[in-house]
Amino acid sequence: MIQLQNPNIPTQIDAVEIDKAILELQLALDTNLDWLTNSYARAYRHLDNNDGNKLYFPEVYQGNNDYHRVTPDNDKKGMCFFVVGQEDNDFEINQFNYLKWNVGIVFWVNLELINKPLLTTSIFTQNLIKDVRDVLTRKLGGLDLGLKIKTVQREFNEVYKEFSIEEKEGYLKAPYSAFRFNCELSVMESNCDGIAYNPAEALRQNVSQNEILNILLPTLDFSDDSIFNSLSVQQKTDLLSKLQP
Repeated sequence: MIQLQNPNIPTQIDAVEIDKAILELQLALDTNLDWLTNSYARAYRHLDNNDGNKLYFPEVYQGNNDYHRVTPDNDKKGMCFFVVGQEDNDFEINQFNYLKWNVGIVFWVNLELINKPLLTTSIFTQNLIKDVRDVLTRKLGGLDLGLKIKTVQREFNEVYKEFSIEEKEGYLKAPYSAFRFNCELSVMESNCDGIAYNPAEALRQNVSQNEILNILLPTLDFSDDSIFNSLSVQQKTDLLSKLQP
């Protein structure tokens, strides 16, 4: 996949409120869905004047005043991004605001790249929807988020309803599929204001020790210098000590 299709998207390090909540949800999805290869955070509705026609497309910020367009891409195994509606505030005197947003999570998938043998007998989009629902309802760990799934949409015009993306022939025919989770997200202002987002800490909260030991660790090749040199001096010493007869 060329860099234009899959650029490096920086993680917002000072995220607060809705941006922080989205980053935490993005990480939860990314670490629990093995078919999700391209997860993006918040996408913005940007105008593209084409021969005088006003067209709107979803784009994520990739730094340095540049954006990456996240329209359907047949080369991507599984992709998602977040769409944020207006912010509602419930305010009490001398109290913090209770913040609410309607949030859409848009998914585009290539079923053939996810499970080619299964595609020979069935369209298994519902299996993927079940996977996402399981993460959003049971695998958010200790995240202090009020998340309610309201609807799940599979019609193309509903999945991309904020954008001027024309449904092309074959877009929702095998091996391609798309769906959208419409959710209500709420947080207390006191729980999110002014707290810098720490990607390393968020990752530790979403990956258990059992997953590290039995899933991630066996994939590491310590003969690779880049991996071995990333270990601390103490870790190298401990490994050598354990390996000595």
